[in-house]
Amino acid sequence: FSEIAYRLYLMRRISVDKESEFTGDILNYSAVDDVLTEFNLEFGYSYVANKSNNRVLVHNGYPIMCTQATINELGNTNRIKGNYDDATLKILVFGDSFTANTDLNGVTWPDLLQDELEARLHQDVQVLNFGRGAYGILQMFDLARTKIEELDPDLVIFAFITSDLVRARFWRTVTFVNGETRDLVIAEPSERVD
Repeated sequence: FSEIAYRLYLMRRISVDKESEFTGDILNYSAVDDVLTEFNLEFGYSYVANKSNNRVLVHNGYPIMCTQATINELGNTNRIKGNYDDATLKILVFGDSFTANTDLNGVTWPDLLQDELEARLHQDVQVLNFGRGAYGILQMFDLARTKIEELDPDLVIFAFITSDLVRARFWRTVTFVNGETRDLVIAEPSERVD
């Protein structure tokens, strides 16, 4: 119910903004200095291990936030604390950008979950974050099928919103346009696009 109410609020606000000379979409965007993804036929895309970028969020034409995203050595967005093989409790988390989000000084909610469980259980806990920006439930399941078999966790968490239930599979590929790197989102699996 809360999500529906908030979406109605946003729809009303966007329609008010469209009365101005510039639509909100023109003045609201984010920009990055490098692409963190690469084409992956099976999963749509993968994050590139050990890579980072800087992002600026622009709202109403003004920069309001600068963040840095870093992909860990496993190709995920969360920090690595401890050793998965030695952990008493092993958890895999699959989700969309909310799960992958590192805007809280590089800390994701799966990082916070690991800290809280370790403190309460007094055991070594490993939470691996397989959140991927814009993933729908179908791609979460695609990735989970492989990672669950590979890592044999004790618990699996799927963190999704209602929009994730209807998102179609998509692929991302990196190309160059006028000498600049571009991250393209495409509906059909193809590493090379025009």
